[in-house]
Amino acid sequence: MRDPVEGKVKRVLKTLDLAGITIHIYVERFENAYLVLVSEDGVRLGTLVCSIRLREGLTRSTTLLGWKGEIQARMLAEKISHETGLITLLSVNLDEERLQKNLQGIVETLIRCLEEVKG
Repeated sequence: MRDPVEGKVKRVLKTLDLAGITIHIYVERFENAYLVLVSEDGVRLGTLVCSIRLREGLTRSTTLLGWKGEIQARMLAEKISHETGLITLLSVNLDEERLQKNLQGIVETLIRCLEEVKG
């Protein structure tokens, strides 16, 4: 028998080849949250940020683990939680210089991933 919860969880993994590096973007959507992993050379946990949208429409985020790429990770997590209204856990495991240099390509791919898993 199929697990009834399994059908409610959607996931996608995209790979980008940018400036000689391979970046993996993994997005998983739960009923009330998104889990997003952005990493180089594999799917790995790095700086971990949690963001939520408050009733007033504002978003709040906090860094749970790490510091590399913290500003960009918080920005991405807050954007997702603000637009979706869902809790967002986002991890970035990239060198900060590479992250900043490839941010636009990462954001574009991330938006496509979110569209794919949208409920």
